[in-house]
Amino acid sequence: NILNDPEAAKIVFSAPVREAFIFGVELTCRVFRTDTARVADSAQACPCLVPFSRAIRTSREAWYHDAVALAALFDDAGMTFARGRISVTDAGDTRFAPDENGAHRLMTAMDNDLFFRHFFSTLGIAPVAGQTR
Repeated sequence: NILNDPEAAKIVFSAPVREAFIFGVELTCRVFRTDTARVADSAQACPCLVPFSRAIRTSREAWYHDAVALAALFDDAGMTFARGRISVTDAGDTRFAPDENGAHRLMTAMDNDLFFRHFFSTLGIAPVAGQTR
């Protein structure tokens, strides 16, 4: 999204907020499953996941970028964050400057297996063992 509109990204990242969590796609793109049909079948048990299950049923892989960001709001166990400030260049490149008083919390690492265990148990559906990366 930053590359699509660097000017808007500059405004967002320079806004005076108390705290903002940042989840870079270069890290969350590693949170995916290749057993999409089995996940889709399990997701049918949870009404809020029916649209998700329909969307992934015919895919070979499903990424969980948005789910990772949402999960961090409730339980960020297994996620590592660095505090600092993010700036955006005119070309859309980002720079992270560590700062213990910075408003930005950038996710730098994540335990994918722990995420999926929490994801399925929080939604009240049986965990699905599958291929993750």
